[in-house]
Amino acid sequence: MLIDAEGRLVALGLVNGHCNVPPTDDKPKVCKPAPQTVLSIFQPAGAKQADAEPLVVWGRTLPAFLAAMADSDDPARAADAQKIASVEYITGQPDVPGWRVEQVPPGFPASLHPLLVQTAEVNSTASAGKIVLPKGLAGQPMRTAYQRSQRNEPRLPDAEVTLRSYAGLGALVDTYRELAKGASPEEEGREVAFNGTDGAGRYSIRLRDAQETGVFITVASWKRK
Repeated sequence: MLIDAEGRLVALGLVNGHCNVPPTDDKPKVCKPAPQTVLSIFQPAGAKQADAEPLVVWGRTLPAFLAAMADSDDPARAADAQKIASVEYITGQPDVPGWRVEQVPPGFPASLHPLLVQTAEVNSTASAGKIVLPKGLAGQPMRTAYQRSQRNEPRLPDAEVTLRSYAGLGALVDTYRELAKGASPEEEGREVAFNGTDGAGRYSIRLRDAQETGVFITVASWKRK
């Protein structure tokens, strides 16, 4: 990470092999060979590539064991040493939503889509009592026995979406004061909850501050019966 004198993030560098996720779990991922390693630099919108030059210098400075390999008297060993073959610059897109409509589970009312803040990403979804996302857990019960014991839910939600946001908890509470008109925040243990109703039925919004890993936002819907 490249931080300026005021503690703000200027750019983030990632040394990687441009690995491709295999289509099935039984196949290994495919990455570029070590001599073709890529330095990916992530910058905020409007930043200049020159601002990240210290990261390029850092990326091209090999750790001691790789430097020794690159300086080996064995040509084959030296040729196999990891090195930065190319640098790519990736600019942030703050106006692009962090989630897609196709990630919303069946049964989640369109009227509640505005409660899914655009800057957050989908962490998990559930519908009809079963997990939908992540795919690795699809079909599992949406609540464990322990989770059910910790929540006052006479009936499971018909559908819910859990987002992860890196905005501060206070800022998100203010956001939901505006989005969830008429619903007041209530502290429930380590969570802040909003409960309200709309044309589709009843809904709840629960904000859980997980500190370094972000704030988890669960929007749940109970349809009118």
